[in-house]
Amino acid sequence: MKIKMAAKFSLSNPNRPIRVGVVLMNGVTELLDIAPVGMLHGLSKEFVSTFPDELLAPSLKAQAVDFKFHWVSEAGEAAHSRLSGGMSILPMDSFQSCPPLDIVLVGAHNFGYTPNAAELALFANAGTSALPF
Repeated sequence: MKIKMAAKFSLSNPNRPIRVGVVLMNGVTELLDIAPVGMLHGLSKEFVSTFPDELLAPSLKAQAVDFKFHWVSEAGEAAHSRLSGGMSILPMDSFQSCPPLDIVLVGAHNFGYTPNAAELALFANAGTSALPF
């Protein structure tokens, strides 16, 4: 199973929502390594739309990016994934159900964890087809 990357399109002028995937390994994922998802969310239409016009002008809100976020693990919704600091998250997609992604974030896993065959296969050749990986 390889990670499905979206067909080529322009990140600077997308014609659809940009699909951002956070891939969580079966080990403990370092939270700080996947922190950029928070920065991307801060630029998203979903987040920016909550600001009152007095705080953020409608002309600036119109420049927000249409992101769709996917939290992905081998098991998907069947099992929580562990993050550093004792946190856990229930991914929405499995390796099998995840749609093609435009941007992929992968955090480091805990020392001593060895990725399994499914995790290694997920990333085989992904760098040749990814936009930002």
